[in-house]
Amino acid sequence: MVSVEFYEGQKADDKIMSSSISAYSNDTLNYSVYEQAYVFPSAITALATTTTKFGITSKDLIVATANRKIQSFPRRIFDPRRPSRKMTAEDQEELLIQYDPLIPNDPKRALSHNYDVANVQKIITAPALLESTSLVFAYGLDMFLTRVTPSNTFDVLSESFNKVQLVLTVTGLLVAILVTRPMVKRKSLREKWYN
Repeated sequence: MVSVEFYEGQKADDKIMSSSISAYSNDTLNYSVYEQAYVFPSAITALATTTTKFGITSKDLIVATANRKIQSFPRRIFDPRRPSRKMTAEDQEELLIQYDPLIPNDPKRALSHNYDVANVQKIITAPALLESTSLVFAYGLDMFLTRVTPSNTFDVLSESFNKVQLVLTVTGLLVAILVTRPMVKRKSLREKWYN
């Protein structure tokens, strides 16, 4: 696998007004390219990226392998800016990881868990109703459907969320508005009489 990214400008954080550049301008060549090659431990039969309703969630690469597994890899594993030198504080701040050409075959990344999905021809991803969730459908000799959450479930309340406190807070605010509204109206009427 090869990952390539194009960035405006020649240096880091070099921004140009690309929306105002003409196709005939020499500034169209003012970009930098980052590329890295990666080796996967087994043959790949199908690839797809996750999609969400609004595109806010980070993308994962969904891979079907010849060893009958479907795996999910986060985008940052294939980031071509991964440094091959010692990590700096700036690299760690950007959540980059050290470059290693071999993508590890981690069983924890398997979406198909202990099921074998044979001869996958294509992987289709579709957004779910929640922004954090994407549906993955793989078909070939077998069919497999699952949901993935690349950025975790940021749009779902946790089990420990205190719903009673939320309802009481909103009710208290509503009562405060209902009590203070007539007071404010009377005060503004008095001010109109004296002005």
